[in-house]
Amino acid sequence: MKHIFTFLFFLITLIACQSPPACSTVSGTYSGTSVMGSSSGTCSIQINADCSAVLNYDHGDFGSATENGTLEKTGDGFQFISASGGGKYEVKVNGSELALEGYNWHCEMEKE
Repeated sequence: MKHIFTFLFFLITLIACQSPPACSTVSGTYSGTSVMGSSSGTCSIQINADCSAVLNYDHGDFGSATENGTLEKTGDGFQFISASGGGKYEVKVNGSELALEGYNWHCEMEKE
């Protein structure tokens, strides 16, 4: 009986000490404006607590895309790594604002 209580205590302690999912503090939907060279458009990103994410951007005649990927923690932010488009973009989150930077392209978004 003593072993059962010890096991239950260990199990409860383990569950209580688990850290929250890696992206739980930034999860949600963000949307805003996208600038690519001299073209402007719209962009949005849906970030899940498990760090999976979907990025959308639309520049009208210049094209649009949806990229599925993941966020990875970096020193002072995150990096979006596209599984479908091959891109890697720097992601900075400041409160309800999110900035995404790529080569000759960036998005400024607000949390919805």
